[in-house]
Amino acid sequence: MKGIILEGIPAGGKTRLIDALRRRPELLARPSTLVLGEHYTERAVEGLPHPGPHRYEQLAYRVLGMLEPLRVMTIEGRVFGGSGVDLRLRYILERFHLTAAACHAAGDLGMFRRIENALLPYHPLLVLVTLPPERIEERLRDTLPRRPECWRQFLFRQGATWEAIASFYTAQQTLYRELLAHSRLPTLEIDGTREPEEAAAELAAPLADS
Repeated sequence: MKGIILEGIPAGGKTRLIDALRRRPELLARPSTLVLGEHYTERAVEGLPHPGPHRYEQLAYRVLGMLEPLRVMTIEGRVFGGSGVDLRLRYILERFHLTAAACHAAGDLGMFRRIENALLPYHPLLVLVTLPPERIEERLRDTLPRRPECWRQFLFRQGATWEAIASFYTAQQTLYRELLAHSRLPTLEIDGTREPEEAAAELAAPLADS
């Protein structure tokens, strides 16, 4: 089992990159690719009263608890299989690891390392999609026609002006980078202004079996 954890600030291009990855022949040729967007990997605890950092840490372990039987099946299939059935599984998790520490735990390295230790058996590539600071406001503005009004309200809780909102997410992106530097996982930073198909081609190779 191998996978990608795709991280980054809102409007950075993660969704377009996931769509491009889905179309890659390396993934289309495999029987199973599991893709979990942020509604499962980060936002699932929204609406709970006071969802502190421990809630997001528990959510991470719940997602890994779901992956664990699949990981065991891939191992057993290789050890005991002889039927020619391909049990290789790829996975993509959006906003799963860096986001928990950066957005919900103020950069707490203790929480970051606990989740990372739990991730190691799943062999993920930790990918951070970033934007040049001067492009962040433009990208955030571009999201408004495609998203509901509650998204605009959320953005303006981060700052009273577009300049303030862009400054907030620029600082958040800096924290993402600092956490990435602390990771023991294989890591990669991708420029979110690249064409999604080009970036997807680069990311698809690590999903191939050794």
